[in-house]
Amino acid sequence: MKLADWLHARSLTPEQLRRMLGVTNRSTIHRWLDGTRRPGRDRLQQIELLTEGAVTPADFDDPAPPHCAQVVERAQGKEDLIFPWSKGAERREAAFEAMMDEPREGEVFTTPLLSALEVLGTRAKLTPRGTFLLDGRPSDARRVVAAANEKLASKGHPRLPYPTVKRREP
Repeated sequence: MKLADWLHARSLTPEQLRRMLGVTNRSTIHRWLDGTRRPGRDRLQQIELLTEGAVTPADFDDPAPPHCAQVVERAQGKEDLIFPWSKGAERREAAFEAMMDEPREGEVFTTPLLSALEVLGTRAKLTPRGTFLLDGRPSDARRVVAAANEKLASKGHPRLPYPTVKRREP
């Protein structure tokens, strides 16, 4: 088992491992985890003892990346490993998920915005530049949805959900 996988399985961080092993240099631990360095014989024995034999010296000779790491190809074919504890890993994952949820090219509008344009009819239109006109004035999507919500509320219909559009109280 790779040392990184052992850490991940136990919800430990490289910093905790560093303290357990008494290693002073933080980068040393990270180099062991990403496979760019191999611990010395004494440290290998210490790691094997700490992991109760789950991580052996042979595991450091295996060139395969740890299972818990995501392999990312950088410029010129260089590969980097992103671990669950990597700085910003959660943000990168969230950004990737958000990107996958974005509409594809040609599917520009969200359902609430399409509904808002339908509710407003000739009051709102899309310009060739991709901006909106509301009552003949430049506007943004948030204002278009807010105007549609005002019209819907006046007729007793439910409002359209849309980020940052706040409900106005009468």
